[in-house]
Amino acid sequence: MKLLDNPAPASATESAPIQLPVDWVKYVIPLLLFCLVFGLLYRDGLAWLLEVWSHNDYSHGYLVPLVSLYILWEQRKRFLSLPLEPAYPALIIIIISLALLVVSRSSAFIQLEGASLFFIIPGILLLLFGRHVTRAALVPWLYLSFMLPWFDVFISHVQPYFQIFTAILGSKLLSLLYPVFLNDIYIYLPSITLEVAKECSGVSFFISVLAIGFPLVYLTQRSWSQAAVVLVLGMIITVLANSIRVAMAGILGENFGPDLLHGPAHILQGWLVAWVGWAGLFIVNWLVIKKSDRNAPRLYEHWQVQSEINTIENRTTTLSLKHTYAMLALLILLTILTHYLFPQPVPLTTPLSSLPQKIANWTGTEAKWLEQEVIFPGEEWRNQKIFFPGADEQLSRIYYSNQSTKPIYLYIAYFNKQTGQKRLISRFSRPLHKQAREIVLQHSLPVTIPPALNQTNLTQDGLPYTVFFWYQFPEGKSVTDKNMARMTALQNGIQYQKNNGAVVLVAIPQVTDTNMPPKPPESVTAFLEDFAAPIARLIP
Repeated sequence: MKLLDNPAPASATESAPIQLPVDWVKYVIPLLLFCLVFGLLYRDGLAWLLEVWSHNDYSHGYLVPLVSLYILWEQRKRFLSLPLEPAYPALIIIIISLALLVVSRSSAFIQLEGASLFFIIPGILLLLFGRHVTRAALVPWLYLSFMLPWFDVFISHVQPYFQIFTAILGSKLLSLLYPVFLNDIYIYLPSITLEVAKECSGVSFFISVLAIGFPLVYLTQRSWSQAAVVLVLGMIITVLANSIRVAMAGILGENFGPDLLHGPAHILQGWLVAWVGWAGLFIVNWLVIKKSDRNAPRLYEHWQVQSEINTIENRTTTLSLKHTYAMLALLILLTILTHYLFPQPVPLTTPLSSLPQKIANWTGTEAKWLEQEVIFPGEEWRNQKIFFPGADEQLSRIYYSNQSTKPIYLYIAYFNKQTGQKRLISRFSRPLHKQAREIVLQHSLPVTIPPALNQTNLTQDGLPYTVFFWYQFPEGKSVTDKNMARMTALQNGIQYQKNNGAVVLVAIPQVTDTNMPPKPPESVTAFLEDFAAPIARLIP
């Protein structure tokens, strides 16, 4: 349907500008207070988002709220033409969102606070403005999802396929210059071997291209089919650019050495893919615009040809101050409750350093064996020095026994209160669980030993270790699964107003025997028999 060329009747909205009889002075103060209190209530979630946006995969997050506000501004005439009908059922959405906030603060599952922040917005819009305004704000609100790292689950599932595709296409390009042998994601050249790692699959650039492409097509294209064509072609260009990037890396490595495949040159190659994808997106969008009907309304203008325009006579244009102050009072109350009723810090009654250095046949010495820059593989972890940043207390030792030829490496990190910025389960601890397997210990062992352990391998400063780890909570409770660790913190947070806990790592030089049974070596078992109970008693 197209816009009518004939003048509208005198009674139509377009015949006279809409003037809202609003005294803005009495609304500015409560709205500013509302924004301030809202920011205080979601301070942890907003700080977490700023941390997420500081990484390359979500660096577009800084622009998303601004673009969403710009879309709202471009449709301001639409909102001025809509009736204001506060919908009280919106309280259900607000209560559910606040429940997510409570769960997030109690368990330090910060992603839930991001979800609460996202879903409370339409609830507030419904309560203050009604369903017409909320429906009109649907697109800008949904676009805010690009500022949240919700796409990581999708990325993790499709990354392997794009790794293989990128390796195939990159090897085809390299075969034009060199003899090439391809094995899965490994490209063998005469002098070097390239691995198309997950970070090089190109999938992460899809999110940035879509985050920029969606508002671009929404504000410029005139049909959803044309918009879809632009977005799909933009993603295809990104995939091809990433394959060319792999080929360029192979050429640079083959001619100038492998040093150019790491550091600033590697980061620059990644940014090149993003810029090529964005440039291709704008070029394709411009070409599609040239072929479209210039008289048709653009996507954000489609509301003008729908039966949504209301006359001044049947509109309620006054924002209810009663609802505004009621919502403000609710947010203030919740902000106060989050400070006093949510988990409080629980300091150690005795410091971790009080753990005896000599127990039975074991003698320990202080050694910061985990505080090295090479703990985490890949560019993402290169600048991180510890597994658990923000830990309130840490202990790192090496224990020797006259009954064992191999030393035992011990690391404990204690959090007196888990928050969005410091917690047991975070992106920093992700490599621990990546290839970990759970080992259920024999029931014949003392009850002071955790019933199960996680086993994984870790390369530290060039030395391989076999690591056994678990999460220790008050009253001697220990868990291995990261989700159970979150649930335990949640339960303690709600029931006891504390979510303190610790992670315990016990390591030995890596066991090279691939036929090793699924149980800890005798030296680790003997160490746990002597130390598990004293460690558990340290956690208040």
